[in-house]
Amino acid sequence: MPYDRVIVIFTDTWRRDHLGFYGNGWIRTPAADRLARESLVFEDVYPESLATIQVRRAYLTGRRVYPWRDFERWMASKDFRSWCYGWQPLAPDDVSIAELLKQRGFVNGMIADIPFYGLPAANFHRAFDSYEFIRGKEYDALRLPPPDTPIDGLRHTHLANFKGLAFDEDYFAPQVFRSAMRWLEENHWREKFYLHLELWDPHEFWNPPQCYVDMYDPGFEYKDREELIRLINPPGRLTPGSLTKLGYPEAAGYDERQLRHIRALYAGMVTQTDFWMGVFLDFARQLGILDDTIVVFFSDHGTLLGEHGAIRKPQHALYDEIIRLPLAIRFPDGKYAGRRVRGFVYDHDLTATLLGLLGIDKPGFVEGVDAMPLVTGEAEKMHDYVICGYHDFVCVRDPEWHYIAADRRRVKYPPTMDRLYDVEADPQMAQDVIDGHSEVVGEMRRRIEGLWRQYGLEYKQP
Repeated sequence: MPYDRVIVIFTDTWRRDHLGFYGNGWIRTPAADRLARESLVFEDVYPESLATIQVRRAYLTGRRVYPWRDFERWMASKDFRSWCYGWQPLAPDDVSIAELLKQRGFVNGMIADIPFYGLPAANFHRAFDSYEFIRGKEYDALRLPPPDTPIDGLRHTHLANFKGLAFDEDYFAPQVFRSAMRWLEENHWREKFYLHLELWDPHEFWNPPQCYVDMYDPGFEYKDREELIRLINPPGRLTPGSLTKLGYPEAAGYDERQLRHIRALYAGMVTQTDFWMGVFLDFARQLGILDDTIVVFFSDHGTLLGEHGAIRKPQHALYDEIIRLPLAIRFPDGKYAGRRVRGFVYDHDLTATLLGLLGIDKPGFVEGVDAMPLVTGEAEKMHDYVICGYHDFVCVRDPEWHYIAADRRRVKYPPTMDRLYDVEADPQMAQDVIDGHSEVVGEMRRRIEGLWRQYGLEYKQP
């Protein structure tokens, strides 16, 4: 029997290993953990491309973004701040899941604090009957910084936007969930609806209210909020990702005390987001909405907190801390509660899966695959391997090996940027074993080239 209501909670930068239900014993995520106990949980979910916008494009359309197509004009555009390949709005001929649902009588609502959704060319709210953008995250020019500071500086824009956030409920994730509660209160009577919540948190910069930070690292002293932000986004300290314009802090530039506090800041942001998600889900329970509504919890990518020598998400660091994603689907009738599913699943497979659960035949242009046969036992696997692209880098993951490679067609990366890991023997990917495994590397490269050929493109490098 198909379902008629769905709520998608789509977070940003929530590491899979920073959730209790994925085995973290010290992080405080009681709301997500309760949701997972009531849900079907997927263990091996990966994006087909990064970063934030690419994953959203893939989910909304059910189509791959990598290999990159039609990116040149957006890299030069002033209307969308395109800073890496594939970072672009929906194409005119893209059909989103919201459009497919609207054609079948669903009422669609979007509430988001993604800073790029307010840019001139942004169109991700297309086909939503109502949409609300919570202003003030990252580059979003909501407020101007003080005199004698750069107007276009990321840190100063962020600090200006955070002025006046006196209480927990004033922060951005709480605003999204409070608006979502209002939406449910006004629309709970509708027979068919799709509520799409997008949260920038727990994306950097990590500066939750102090009470959340003190749960993990009390007593760290700093002069002011700007000093704290400079700790996370320091000028001049870049990883090898700075061989292009994508640069992120190197972990070697911090002492262990600073790294511990950065991890506490991130954990505090996770716990704040989890707390307010719990408030929202409890409200939905009180209204009886969870009795007949599918709830999806998902994130686009993770982040590094000192692992592999870096902070945040440099393009060359396509490790599990960044690319292995959380995904839980709660069914209203308790079906599959507590079940765990192994096997590779892509982010855009979620689109096809939801369409199936809502009783909608998958259109031919949707490339994602319905994951439910993995659950029912009708299929042992969906994909033999997964491929994920991020600007000038790409990785291939199969059950035994994890391969990361630079695309040298555009930038003269050194051969040492290519790496191979035996994930069965070394799940933390601490030891590069590319030397001596030329056959494995050759097969991985053939997989990448084969994907490009599917789209009529040539990958071979000079």
